[in-house]
Amino acid sequence: MDGYCPARPGAGALSQVAAAYKRNAAAEHPVSAETLRVTSGTPGPQRDDHGLRLAGGGERHSGDAVLANWKKKDPDGPFDMENLELLVSLPGGDSVRGFFMVTLLVELAAVPALRNIPTVINGVRCGDTEAVATALEEISQSMQDMTDALKLMHDYVDPSVFYGIMRIYLSGWKDNTSMPKGLVYEGVQEEPMEYSGGSAAQSSLLHCFDELLGIKHEETSGEFLTRMRNYMPPAHKQLIQDISLQPSLKGFIQQQASERLNQAFQRCVKKLVVLRSYHIKVVSRYITVPAARARQLRKQYRESEQEMISRAPTALEERGTGGSGIMSFLKTVRNQTKDTLLPETGKTKLHHS
Repeated sequence: MDGYCPARPGAGALSQVAAAYKRNAAAEHPVSAETLRVTSGTPGPQRDDHGLRLAGGGERHSGDAVLANWKKKDPDGPFDMENLELLVSLPGGDSVRGFFMVTLLVELAAVPALRNIPTVINGVRCGDTEAVATALEEISQSMQDMTDALKLMHDYVDPSVFYGIMRIYLSGWKDNTSMPKGLVYEGVQEEPMEYSGGSAAQSSLLHCFDELLGIKHEETSGEFLTRMRNYMPPAHKQLIQDISLQPSLKGFIQQQASERLNQAFQRCVKKLVVLRSYHIKVVSRYITVPAARARQLRKQYRESEQEMISRAPTALEERGTGGSGIMSFLKTVRNQTKDTLLPETGKTKLHHS
């Protein structure tokens, strides 16, 4: 590319926000959960006698449980599962550690993708097809690494422990039929408060990919995803907003006669479909199958407490911990991702044959 391409006002801020995200996700020493909560800017006067914001004083963040909830056992050791431990845990033993640490590794695998998003945006603005294609290739590899990291869930998390114990603590008090009016924070305020539980939709990663690739969600799933942004640290939410305001990547690609660029975009979308499809498999193993087994156990042993998975409240069976109708939501989002694929040209069809 010849000449100088001036950055759009705010493009530098986009890179700064992406860098802030990377620092949160991959810092050798994590940002404290309290820092994330106090700086959230979300409404709510709830503080304890020490001036600290309570969990309900503004929405909880996935960053509280994942990005800011780890440390190295050996500060000089490797950044891997064996050398990581939680700062704050829940009932569930090793499965709790495994769940949050694997989720952390998925977030870390996305760092190269986040680093390349500003490159894609600036390349679109400057008409630099090669820079955009190279960055998209890096992003698609990062998506594959995220899927590979997610596969570790099966090695570290017991499905019966997750369903029978952990989900009770991860579920919130919004869209939860067990607490239809929310939860009263005694000593804080008299009115009940409603907050969603933990959800993968509270991570900004997939939101960033959706905005970059131009993935449009139907009304119900789109409303849920938008609401989950209120549970993100402010810099993450701002990054998503900044990406959404940039020129259309898909429109740019459709205007170019670049086979490499087309293939790079298609590969990104397909890798995101693979990631979302694998997430569906994980949810099936950890929620859908145990829920069916729990229903069967209740029919066979109505007074038995021998099986751990039969302890979970029946109200949670068909919903994710964030309050969504889990399988219909995930499949809808995955299918809408597929719909973003470009029509295959003759060359592309030949390339894939």
